[in-house]
Amino acid sequence: REGGREGGREGGREGGREGAYLKYPGNQFSLIHRFSKVWTRLDDVADNYCDLMTYYQECQFEDLLPDEDDIIKSATAIHRLQDMYGVTAAHFSGGLPLGGIGGMKLSVGALYTLLSGAHSDKQWQACVDWGMEIIRVISIREAAMFEEQAELVVKLEECQVKLQESKPDKEKSSPSIKYLPKAYPGADHILVSEQELDDTVVYKVDEVQYKSLCRNKHPLPPNIRKHQDLLLCSYKSNTPRTRLAPLKVEELWASPRILMFHDIVSEEESGVILGLAKPRLKRSQVERGGVAGGIEEGRVSKISWVTEQLEEDPGHVVRRLNRRLEDATELSLGDSESLQVNNYGIGGMFNPHFDISVPLTQYQHSDPRFNIQGARIATVLMYLGEVEAGGATVFIDSAARVEPVKNSAVFWYNLLPNGLPDLTTQHAGCPVLVGNKWVINKWFDSMDQAFTRPCDLEKERREKEAKLYNGQYSKYDGKSLKGPGQRYLSAKE
Repeated sequence: REGGREGGREGGREGGREGAYLKYPGNQFSLIHRFSKVWTRLDDVADNYCDLMTYYQECQFEDLLPDEDDIIKSATAIHRLQDMYGVTAAHFSGGLPLGGIGGMKLSVGALYTLLSGAHSDKQWQACVDWGMEIIRVISIREAAMFEEQAELVVKLEECQVKLQESKPDKEKSSPSIKYLPKAYPGADHILVSEQELDDTVVYKVDEVQYKSLCRNKHPLPPNIRKHQDLLLCSYKSNTPRTRLAPLKVEELWASPRILMFHDIVSEEESGVILGLAKPRLKRSQVERGGVAGGIEEGRVSKISWVTEQLEEDPGHVVRRLNRRLEDATELSLGDSESLQVNNYGIGGMFNPHFDISVPLTQYQHSDPRFNIQGARIATVLMYLGEVEAGGATVFIDSAARVEPVKNSAVFWYNLLPNGLPDLTTQHAGCPVLVGNKWVINKWFDSMDQAFTRPCDLEKERREKEAKLYNGQYSKYDGKSLKGPGQRYLSAKE
């Protein structure tokens, strides 16, 4: 299932032949298609295969097999991968390698299901591509005409017409996310007064940059690359526990400052946490206005909350990991949220978003520093496994890109030292192209950091940060860079 039903089951045997087979997205779709479409015809041969039919009915009764919703979601996932990574229908159909892993050829019936899904979702280009691929496959494989042949012709003609009609609309602007940063000096550290900004600022996600970052085809400007060359690796050993077991720290990005802690969780601990999480996995939801807003297509995964109080954790692995994160970040856990384990299966992803959790509209008041209740001051994102292709974490405005590194953790602050949100931390989880992605989210609450990271309201420090940021990101090659820094500069000018 998109988001992890199959991924959760195969995680324990990733090293085996079955696990390698299920890493390829076309194989995942083919397997779901067979169980949801082909196996339903077992009634026709039940007399000859009574034992098999009995087993199949038992699996259906226990809800162990994919259903119609699974096939719809998995088809949507394939279309998403096509759009994000530019994978053609012929590539998936032939099982050609992705990320060094190949797959099986898709049946004509599976191809038609993908065409039907694209038609239902009004993805006309994908619909035409899959229709032409079906025609090509039938002619090459000399396959017999299938029963949906007439419907194929009708749908393909409709998709071709709709595609031609939609071509003039390709230049439409991308969807926007609105926020109200009244009295907001700029999450990019640039000091702009309330009067210099409109009451409502529309924050647009740069879809082109988002896709290029996910595809790892976004070139860094020379001035940003210069700052990246100054980043360092070090050992962290300034707490009692880290003196005995120093942590390996790598600086990944300068602004926003992103750190990676290598080998922060062991193989044994990772296995225990996955064992605790898998039975509790549920479809992830997205918060709207500070409350759970239900299931949305912008976040495709399954999540599980793992606490320190679970009886299935007699070795206190979760507690030990929490203490280790305190040492790494030098922040207090206090009443922060529990570990959130996420599984991203076929095409699993999370659209661009912020981790702050407090609605950005709270910052429209004259002094928003006193209006924050339980904002997530910082994020730790732990990777429990490698991903063969796709699945990177990208920061849209700053052009930062983080590849999953097994048993490592990425750390960044969501709030500035003055308590305001840092909009350069808008990030996304790119769709998983090949493999299965397991991550842990850990958020630190701002109300627990009075002594670990107190608010810094000094004007001089904020001005220095503004100069540093402005000098790094304002202009290069005579052209203005896209991003929050340049947007606020333009507003000020």
